[in-house]
Amino acid sequence: MLELINVTGNIVFDDGKLFHHTHAVFSYKDGSEHKMAAGHIKSITVLYTAEIELRPAIGGVIGRKHDPETGTGFWSFG
Repeated sequence: MLELINVTGNIVFDDGKLFHHTHAVFSYKDGSEHKMAAGHIKSITVLYTAEIELRPAIGGVIGRKHDPETGTGFWSFG
């Protein structure tokens, strides 16, 4: 069982669809030791509850544009 400690990221439009880039930190017990794991979230299922705050962009839309050279997506303000 994991406990969600922190979740940070963004949700933007990419070709008319929502796209998220999310990082999370989890804590867990391994025997008598407390440990942490962190990384990207592709998908997640919450068993009991998660406190997540979403803040909208005010006065504009944040999209995503792709750099063909690196294959990376970047924010696009338009």
